[in-house]
Amino acid sequence: MVIESPSLVHGRVFETGPIAVSFGRASDNSAVLDGDEYASSHHARVESQRDGVWLLDLGSTNGTWLNGARMDGRHRLRDGDLVRVGETELRFERG
Repeated sequence: MVIESPSLVHGRVFETGPIAVSFGRASDNSAVLDGDEYASSHHARVESQRDGVWLLDLGSTNGTWLNGARMDGRHRLRDGDLVRVGETELRFERG
């Protein structure tokens, strides 16, 4: 769910499922952050696996942040986690 963003509507929900959700400025992302100058073209991806839902940084310039800490690689998301991509902040919620 979108908490704050210069590009996305507050409260918008992105469903994770068999198709990954990608975030970035490029138009081929699931969540296009064209108004977020701190987001990379292909910044981060959230994907469902058998062992949970995972957040992956895609080599972004400004990094992907999980609960206030810059992350590397991939991390399993837990209910209530806060994710920052550029100036866009999202909260992960299990449905």
